Amino acid sequence: MQIRLLTALLSTGIALALSHGGDVRAQASWPERPVRIVVGYPPAGGADLTARTVADVLTRQLGQPIVIENKPGATTTIAAETVARSAPDGYTLFIAQPFNFGIDKVFMKGLNYDGARDFAPVTQWVSAPLVLVVNDKLEAKSVAQLIDLLKKSPGKYFYSTVGNGGVTHLAGVYFNDVNKTDMVQVPFKGGAQGAQALLTGEVQLSFASGPTVMPMVNAGKLRALAVTSEKRSSVVPGVPSVAESGVKGFEIIVSFGLVGPTGMQPAVIKRLFDASVHSLADPGVIDRLAKQAIEAAPSASPEAYRAWLLREGEKQGALARQSGATLD
Repeated sequence: MQIRLLTALLSTGIALALSHGGDVRAQASWPERPVRIVVGYPPAGGADLTARTVADVLTRQLGQPIVIENKPGATTTIAAETVARSAPDGYTLFIAQPFNFGIDKVFMKGLNYDGARDFAPVTQWVSAPLVLVVNDKLEAKSVAQLIDLLKKSPGKYFYSTVGNGGVTHLAGVYFNDVNKTDMVQVPFKGGAQGAQALLTGEVQLSFASGPTVMPMVNAGKLRALAVTSEKRSSVVPGVPSVAESGVKGFEIIVSFGLVGPTGMQPAVIKRLFDASVHSLADPGVIDRLAKQAIEAAPSASPEAYRAWLLREGEKQGALARQSGATLD
Protein backbone atom coordinates (compact mmCIF):
# COMPACT_ATOMS: atom_id res chain seq x y z
CA MET A 1 0.00 0.00 0.00
CA GLN A 2 2.78 2.43 0.98
CA ILE A 3 4.75 1.54 -2.15
CA ARG A 4 1.72 2.21 -4.37
CA LEU A 5 1.07 5.53 -2.61
CA LEU A 6 4.72 6.56 -2.97
CA THR A 7 4.67 5.61 -6.65
CA ALA A 8 1.51 7.65 -7.24
CA LEU A 9 2.98 10.68 -5.49
CA LEU A 10 6.18 10.43 -7.47
CA SER A 11 4.23 10.11 -10.72
CA THR A 12 2.15 13.15 -9.89
CA GLY A 13 5.24 15.14 -8.97
CA ILE A 14 6.99 14.18 -12.19
CA ALA A 15 3.92 15.11 -14.24
CA LEU A 16 3.65 18.51 -12.53
CA ALA A 17 7.35 19.13 -12.99
CA LEU A 18 7.15 18.23 -16.67
CA SER A 19 4.12 20.47 -17.12
CA HIS A 20 5.78 23.36 -15.29
CA GLY A 21 8.97 22.78 -17.20
CA GLY A 22 7.04 22.88 -20.46
CA ASP A 23 5.53 26.23 -19.51
CA VAL A 24 8.95 27.60 -18.55
CA ARG A 25 10.48 26.39 -21.80
CA ALA A 26 7.58 27.85 -23.79
CA GLN A 27 7.95 31.21 -22.09
CA ALA A 28 11.74 31.18 -22.52
CA SER A 29 11.77 30.14 -26.18
CA TRP A 30 8.64 31.87 -27.50
CA PRO A 31 8.65 33.71 -29.85
CA GLU A 32 11.17 32.14 -32.20
CA ARG A 33 9.84 33.83 -35.34
CA PRO A 34 7.75 36.89 -36.32
CA VAL A 35 4.33 37.31 -34.70
CA ARG A 36 1.35 38.27 -36.86
CA ILE A 37 -1.37 40.56 -35.52
CA VAL A 38 -4.52 40.66 -37.65
CA VAL A 39 -6.56 43.89 -37.77
CA GLY A 40 -10.12 43.73 -39.07
CA TYR A 41 -10.01 47.23 -40.56
CA PRO A 42 -8.09 48.95 -43.39
CA PRO A 43 -4.95 51.01 -42.69
CA ALA A 44 -5.18 54.48 -41.11
CA GLY A 45 -8.15 53.83 -38.79
CA GLY A 46 -8.08 53.71 -34.99
CA ALA A 47 -7.48 49.96 -34.69
CA ASP A 48 -4.69 50.00 -37.26
CA LEU A 49 -2.93 53.02 -35.75
CA THR A 50 -3.19 51.47 -32.29
CA ALA A 51 -1.77 48.17 -33.49
CA ARG A 52 1.17 49.79 -35.27
CA THR A 53 1.96 52.17 -32.41
CA VAL A 54 2.07 49.43 -29.76
CA ALA A 55 3.74 46.92 -32.10
CA ASP A 56 6.77 49.18 -32.55
CA VAL A 57 7.66 48.78 -28.86
CA LEU A 58 6.25 45.25 -28.50
CA THR A 59 8.79 44.14 -31.11
CA ARG A 60 11.58 45.19 -28.77
CA GLN A 61 9.91 43.55 -25.80
CA LEU A 62 9.52 40.18 -27.54
CA GLY A 63 12.70 40.24 -29.61
CA GLN A 64 10.88 39.34 -32.83
CA PRO A 65 9.20 41.43 -35.55
CA ILE A 66 5.48 42.12 -35.17
CA VAL A 67 3.75 41.96 -38.55
CA ILE A 68 0.45 43.85 -38.84
CA GLU A 69 -1.96 42.30 -41.36
CA ASN A 70 -5.05 44.28 -42.35
CA LYS A 71 -7.97 42.00 -43.19
CA PRO A 72 -11.08 44.21 -43.41
CA GLY A 73 -14.60 43.08 -44.20
CA ALA A 74 -17.87 41.93 -42.62
CA THR A 75 -17.40 44.21 -39.61
CA THR A 76 -14.16 42.46 -38.52
CA THR A 77 -15.67 38.95 -38.54
CA ILE A 78 -13.48 37.80 -41.46
CA ALA A 79 -10.35 38.69 -39.50
CA ALA A 80 -11.81 37.24 -36.29
CA GLU A 81 -12.57 33.90 -37.92
CA THR A 82 -9.09 33.78 -39.45
CA VAL A 83 -7.50 34.05 -36.02
CA ALA A 84 -10.01 31.82 -34.24
CA ARG A 85 -9.16 29.02 -36.69
CA SER A 86 -5.38 29.55 -36.45
CA ALA A 87 -2.99 27.32 -34.54
CA PRO A 88 -2.93 28.35 -30.84
CA ASP A 89 0.84 28.79 -30.84
CA GLY A 90 0.91 32.53 -30.15
CA TYR A 91 2.07 33.48 -33.63
CA THR A 92 -1.35 34.65 -34.92
CA LEU A 93 -3.18 37.23 -32.80
CA PHE A 94 -6.14 39.56 -33.24
CA ILE A 95 -7.04 43.14 -32.30
CA ALA A 96 -10.42 42.47 -30.68
CA GLN A 97 -13.25 44.59 -29.33
CA PRO A 98 -16.51 43.84 -27.47
CA PHE A 99 -18.25 43.41 -30.85
CA ASN A 100 -16.44 40.08 -31.24
CA PHE A 101 -17.81 38.81 -27.92
CA GLY A 102 -21.54 38.66 -28.54
CA ILE A 103 -22.63 41.70 -30.54
CA ASP A 104 -21.55 40.00 -33.77
CA LYS A 105 -24.04 37.17 -33.15
CA VAL A 106 -26.91 39.67 -32.91
CA PHE A 107 -26.19 41.04 -36.37
CA MET A 108 -24.72 38.08 -38.21
CA LYS A 109 -26.14 34.58 -38.45
CA GLY A 110 -24.08 31.48 -39.09
CA LEU A 111 -20.76 32.76 -37.77
CA ASN A 112 -18.06 30.11 -37.76
CA TYR A 113 -16.58 31.25 -34.47
CA ASP A 114 -17.74 32.23 -31.00
CA GLY A 115 -15.69 34.85 -29.18
CA ALA A 116 -16.31 33.49 -25.69
CA ARG A 117 -15.34 29.99 -26.79
CA ASP A 118 -12.68 30.52 -29.46
CA PHE A 119 -10.55 33.39 -28.14
CA ALA A 120 -8.01 33.60 -25.33
CA PRO A 121 -7.96 37.25 -24.18
CA VAL A 122 -4.57 38.72 -23.25
CA THR A 123 -5.23 42.35 -22.30
CA GLN A 124 -6.99 45.50 -23.35
CA TRP A 125 -4.55 47.83 -25.06
CA VAL A 126 -6.47 51.09 -25.34
CA SER A 127 -9.79 52.76 -24.72
CA ALA A 128 -11.13 55.95 -26.16
CA PRO A 129 -14.35 57.87 -26.56
CA LEU A 130 -15.81 58.31 -29.98
CA VAL A 131 -15.92 61.90 -31.18
CA LEU A 132 -19.18 63.31 -32.49
CA VAL A 133 -18.04 65.40 -35.45
CA VAL A 134 -19.93 67.32 -38.11
CA ASN A 135 -19.12 68.82 -41.47
CA ASP A 136 -17.90 72.37 -40.92
CA LYS A 137 -20.70 73.72 -43.13
CA LEU A 138 -23.42 72.21 -40.89
CA GLU A 139 -25.03 74.99 -38.88
CA ALA A 140 -25.15 72.99 -35.61
CA LYS A 141 -22.44 74.12 -33.22
CA SER A 142 -23.54 72.09 -30.17
CA VAL A 143 -25.23 68.79 -29.39
CA ALA A 144 -28.47 70.58 -28.53
CA GLN A 145 -28.46 72.43 -31.87
CA LEU A 146 -27.73 69.16 -33.68
CA ILE A 147 -30.67 67.42 -32.01
CA ASP A 148 -32.99 70.31 -32.98
CA LEU A 149 -31.74 70.12 -36.57
CA LEU A 150 -32.26 66.35 -36.76
CA LYS A 151 -35.76 66.58 -35.29
CA LYS A 152 -36.80 69.24 -37.76
CA SER A 153 -35.69 67.15 -40.74
CA PRO A 154 -36.04 63.41 -39.96
CA GLY A 155 -34.29 61.16 -42.47
CA LYS A 156 -32.48 64.07 -44.14
CA TYR A 157 -29.10 63.83 -42.40
CA PHE A 158 -26.57 61.00 -42.78
CA TYR A 159 -23.83 59.70 -40.50
CA SER A 160 -20.84 57.60 -41.53
CA THR A 161 -19.79 54.40 -39.76
CA VAL A 162 -17.09 51.77 -40.21
CA GLY A 163 -19.66 49.06 -40.79
CA ASN A 164 -23.00 47.74 -39.65
CA GLY A 165 -23.02 46.53 -36.09
CA GLY A 166 -19.77 48.19 -35.04
CA VAL A 167 -19.47 50.67 -32.18
CA THR A 168 -19.69 53.69 -34.53
CA HIS A 169 -23.00 52.29 -35.81
CA LEU A 170 -24.36 51.48 -32.34
CA ALA A 171 -23.48 54.98 -31.13
CA GLY A 172 -25.71 56.44 -33.82
CA VAL A 173 -28.50 53.95 -33.08
CA TYR A 174 -28.21 54.83 -29.39
CA PHE A 175 -28.25 58.57 -30.13
CA ASN A 176 -31.34 58.22 -32.35
CA ASP A 177 -33.11 56.14 -29.72
CA VAL A 178 -32.58 58.41 -26.71
CA ASN A 179 -33.21 61.65 -28.64
CA LYS A 180 -36.06 60.39 -30.86
CA THR A 181 -34.19 61.49 -33.97
CA ASP A 182 -33.88 59.80 -37.36
CA MET A 183 -30.45 60.28 -38.89
CA VAL A 184 -29.49 57.63 -41.46
CA GLN A 185 -26.40 55.44 -41.32
CA VAL A 186 -24.01 55.16 -44.29
CA PRO A 187 -21.47 52.32 -43.75
CA PHE A 188 -17.92 52.48 -45.10
CA LYS A 189 -15.10 49.92 -45.06
CA GLY A 190 -13.00 52.02 -42.70
CA GLY A 191 -12.76 55.27 -40.77
CA ALA A 192 -10.61 57.02 -43.35
CA GLN A 193 -13.26 56.53 -46.04
CA GLY A 194 -15.99 57.78 -43.72
CA ALA A 195 -13.96 60.86 -42.80
CA GLN A 196 -13.43 61.64 -46.47
CA ALA A 197 -17.19 61.44 -47.00
CA LEU A 198 -17.59 63.95 -44.16
CA LEU A 199 -15.18 66.34 -45.82
CA THR A 200 -16.97 66.18 -49.17
CA GLY A 201 -20.43 66.51 -47.63
CA GLU A 202 -21.61 63.05 -48.69
CA VAL A 203 -22.52 62.62 -45.01
CA GLN A 204 -23.02 65.39 -42.48
CA LEU A 205 -21.85 63.82 -39.21
CA SER A 206 -20.16 60.84 -37.61
CA PHE A 207 -19.39 59.13 -34.33
CA ALA A 208 -15.77 58.48 -35.23
CA SER A 209 -12.57 57.35 -33.59
CA GLY A 210 -10.24 60.14 -32.50
CA PRO A 211 -7.29 59.06 -34.66
CA THR A 212 -9.46 59.21 -37.75
CA VAL A 213 -10.95 62.68 -37.32
CA MET A 214 -8.98 64.72 -34.77
CA PRO A 215 -6.27 65.78 -37.27
CA MET A 216 -9.08 67.22 -39.44
CA VAL A 217 -10.72 68.84 -36.41
CA ASN A 218 -7.41 70.43 -35.41
CA ALA A 219 -6.97 71.67 -38.99
CA GLY A 220 -10.41 73.31 -38.88
CA LYS A 221 -11.90 71.05 -41.55
CA LEU A 222 -14.39 69.31 -39.23
CA ARG A 223 -16.12 70.43 -36.03
CA ALA A 224 -16.07 68.32 -32.85
CA LEU A 225 -19.29 68.69 -30.85
CA ALA A 226 -18.79 66.11 -28.10
CA VAL A 227 -17.12 62.91 -26.93
CA THR A 228 -19.09 59.78 -26.07
CA SER A 229 -17.44 58.98 -22.73
CA GLU A 230 -19.56 59.79 -19.68
CA LYS A 231 -17.22 62.64 -18.74
CA ARG A 232 -14.76 64.78 -20.67
CA SER A 233 -11.69 62.95 -21.90
CA SER A 234 -8.12 64.06 -21.23
CA VAL A 235 -7.14 62.88 -24.71
CA VAL A 236 -9.74 65.14 -26.38
CA PRO A 237 -9.23 68.33 -24.34
CA GLY A 238 -11.80 71.08 -24.42
CA VAL A 239 -14.60 68.96 -25.91
CA PRO A 240 -17.67 68.29 -23.71
CA SER A 241 -19.28 64.88 -23.39
CA VAL A 242 -22.65 64.04 -24.96
CA ALA A 243 -23.99 63.43 -21.43
CA GLU A 244 -22.69 66.80 -20.23
CA SER A 245 -24.36 68.38 -23.26
CA GLY A 246 -27.81 67.33 -22.09
CA VAL A 247 -28.20 63.67 -23.13
CA LYS A 248 -28.05 62.20 -19.64
CA GLY A 249 -26.50 58.76 -19.23
CA PHE A 250 -25.15 58.57 -22.78
CA GLU A 251 -21.90 56.62 -22.87
CA ILE A 252 -20.29 54.31 -25.41
CA ILE A 253 -16.54 53.88 -25.92
CA VAL A 254 -14.05 52.25 -28.25
CA SER A 255 -11.80 49.53 -26.88
CA PHE A 256 -9.10 47.56 -28.67
CA GLY A 257 -7.16 44.72 -27.13
CA LEU A 258 -5.12 41.63 -27.85
CA VAL A 259 -6.50 38.09 -28.08
CA GLY A 260 -5.33 34.83 -29.59
CA PRO A 261 -6.93 31.49 -30.38
CA THR A 262 -8.15 29.40 -27.46
CA GLY A 263 -5.54 26.87 -26.46
CA MET A 264 -2.51 29.13 -26.22
CA GLN A 265 -0.15 28.08 -23.44
CA PRO A 266 -0.56 30.09 -20.21
CA ALA A 267 3.15 30.97 -20.34
CA VAL A 268 2.74 32.51 -23.80
CA ILE A 269 -0.32 34.48 -22.67
CA LYS A 270 1.64 35.75 -19.67
CA ARG A 271 4.58 36.73 -21.87
CA LEU A 272 2.25 38.64 -24.18
CA PHE A 273 0.48 40.27 -21.23
CA ASP A 274 3.72 41.40 -19.57
CA ALA A 275 5.19 42.65 -22.86
CA SER A 276 1.97 44.55 -23.63
CA VAL A 277 1.86 46.22 -20.21
CA HIS A 278 5.49 47.31 -20.57
CA SER A 279 4.85 48.60 -24.10
CA LEU A 280 1.77 50.57 -23.03
CA ALA A 281 3.78 52.22 -20.24
CA ASP A 282 6.36 53.49 -22.73
CA PRO A 283 6.24 57.34 -22.77
CA GLY A 284 6.55 57.41 -26.53
CA VAL A 285 3.58 55.08 -26.94
CA ILE A 286 1.48 57.07 -24.46
CA ASP A 287 2.32 60.31 -26.26
CA ARG A 288 1.62 58.96 -29.75
CA LEU A 289 -1.69 57.48 -28.64
CA ALA A 290 -2.74 60.66 -26.81
CA LYS A 291 -2.11 62.70 -29.95
CA GLN A 292 -4.64 60.43 -31.66
CA ALA A 293 -7.18 60.83 -28.80
CA ILE A 294 -6.51 57.31 -27.48
CA GLU A 295 -5.58 56.33 -23.92
CA ALA A 296 -3.30 53.41 -23.05
CA ALA A 297 -5.40 51.24 -20.71
CA PRO A 298 -4.03 47.75 -20.02
CA SER A 299 -6.18 45.31 -18.08
CA ALA A 300 -5.33 44.11 -14.59
CA SER A 301 -4.93 40.56 -15.90
CA PRO A 302 -5.98 38.33 -18.82
CA GLU A 303 -8.84 37.04 -16.66
CA ALA A 304 -10.05 40.57 -15.93
CA TYR A 305 -9.96 41.39 -19.64
CA ARG A 306 -12.02 38.33 -20.50
CA ALA A 307 -14.64 39.19 -17.88
CA TRP A 308 -14.89 42.78 -19.16
CA LEU A 309 -15.21 41.69 -22.80
CA LEU A 310 -18.07 39.35 -21.93
CA ARG A 311 -19.88 42.00 -19.88
CA GLU A 312 -19.46 44.75 -22.47
CA GLY A 313 -20.39 42.40 -25.31
CA GLU A 314 -23.60 41.53 -23.50
CA LYS A 315 -24.41 45.19 -22.79
CA GLN A 316 -23.86 46.38 -26.35
CA GLY A 317 -25.56 43.26 -27.71
CA ALA A 318 -28.65 44.13 -25.68
CA LEU A 319 -28.53 47.65 -27.12
CA ALA A 320 -28.36 46.20 -30.63
CA ARG A 321 -31.33 43.90 -30.01
CA GLN A 322 -33.41 46.62 -28.37
CA SER A 323 -32.72 49.03 -31.23
CA GLY A 324 -34.00 46.65 -33.87
CA ALA A 325 -30.99 47.54 -36.05
CA THR A 326 -30.10 45.04 -38.77
CA LEU A 327 -27.29 44.56 -41.24
CA ASP A 328 -29.59 45.36 -44.16
